[in-house]
Amino acid sequence: MATRVALDMRREPGWVGREERLPVQLNGYARRADDQVFPVVIHDLSCDGCRIECTDRILEIGEWLSLDVAGLQSFRAQVRWSLLGSAGIRFED
Repeated sequence: MATRVALDMRREPGWVGREERLPVQLNGYARRADDQVFPVVIHDLSCDGCRIECTDRILEIGEWLSLDVAGLQSFRAQVRWSLLGSAGIRFED
């Protein structure tokens, strides 16, 4: 007897969708609250945030950064997740 599996494509209660991300690679700088500045590469840009690559650092979840990219104004963002070498950040509203 064959078993039929139906996939329910409805969203579960509480599920939060993600904004569309643009595949970018922008060089910039991040500044910590203690004024420590380090180079970053910005990837996966959305209206709400992005992923940054910072090869030799672990950023603290919840810490605030100021991001600077040539040709754009500087903006504040909060670290939402962090692994050695990269982090997800959410832009300040």
